Amino acid sequence: MGTPDGQVLAVRTDNGGVLWRANVGANVDGGVAVSPRGDILVGTDAGDLVALAPDGAERWRAALGSNLRGTPAVAADGTIIVGAYDGNVHAIGTDGTPKWVVATSGRVRSSARIDKNGNIYIGSQDDFVYSISPRGEVRWRFNIGRDVDSTPSFGADGTLYIGADDGGLYALR
Repeated sequence: MGTPDGQVLAVRTDNGGVLWRANVGANVDGGVAVSPRGDILVGTDAGDLVALAPDGAERWRAALGSNLRGTPAVAADGTIIVGAYDGNVHAIGTDGTPKWVVATSGRVRSSARIDKNGNIYIGSQDDFVYSISPRGEVRWRFNIGRDVDSTPSFGADGTLYIGADDGGLYALR
């Protein structure tokens, strides 16, 4: 888990003791994700996406330039998707190199979700929900009418559910 003082902690499940701490240099607001190869991925308020090894050692750091408040999402091929406060949705390779960037017109606080076909869904403070292909092409966007900071979820029938700052829950097919 990440902390407001820039630490990532690994905690024992049996007794809650701390296994290790890693300093990532800035506040961690989102959650951590784990890649298929076991990297622990976390975004910081300094705009860094950091990959830690299972023992907490830093593997790599990608400077994305703006606050990363959502939890990174990991595609089946290991590509990491994360939104930033500069309005961009970033795709980062397993070694920390950029793959593509999709610009929105507002800050991105939402965490992305990825469907079984690799399509990415994410909200933006430009009032839109975006669907992005695995290659970084905008498939569609839907105007909710208010900031979309929440993380989308999929229903069993494939319906995309997402909340917005108007207090509504939206179901998109």
